[in-house]
Amino acid sequence: MPKILKTSTTVLKRGKYPPHGEIHAEVKGNIVRYIASGPFNTELNAAYEEVQKSILSAMASKGAWGDLTIFHHSAMESTSELEAYSKSLENYMMQGMVPVATAFVLGPDVEGAQIMGVRYAKIYADLGMPFMIFQQTDEAEAWLQAKIRMATS
Repeated sequence: MPKILKTSTTVLKRGKYPPHGEIHAEVKGNIVRYIASGPFNTELNAAYEEVQKSILSAMASKGAWGDLTIFHHSAMESTSELEAYSKSLENYMMQGMVPVATAFVLGPDVEGAQIMGVRYAKIYADLGMPFMIFQQTDEAEAWLQAKIRMATS
C-alpha cells in the first residue's frame, strides 16, 4: 500500500496572530487533496506555504500529478493575499513544481464562491496553468485524472 502523506496548517507554529481558517492536505497517489476552510488571512497563507513545501517536495518525484482544493465555509481572502498566492504559484512554476492541472470545488454554500472563483481562475489563466472549478468533488477528481492521463500518454 502506498504511503499517504498528510499535513495541516493546524500543526504549525503560530505567529503573533492566529490564522483565520485552516487547510488540511493529503496526498493519495497522484492527487494532492486540500480541504480548505476560510476566510484566509496572512497568517493562514504563511502556514499554507509551509504545508506546500513538504507537499511539493514529495510530489516532485512522482511525475504527473494533480491538485484538488475543496473549499468549506468561505473562500474569501484579500487582494493582497491573492497577489501573494499568484507570486507563490509563479515561483513554483519556475521550479517545475506545479501540477499538470488544478481543480477547485466551490459549492454554492461557500461564502464568496462566485467572486473568488473568478479571481482564482484569472490567476491560473494568467500563468497558463490548466484550472477548472467544480461544484462536486467526484467531477473534479475525474477531470484531474483525465488531465493526468493526457500528460502521461
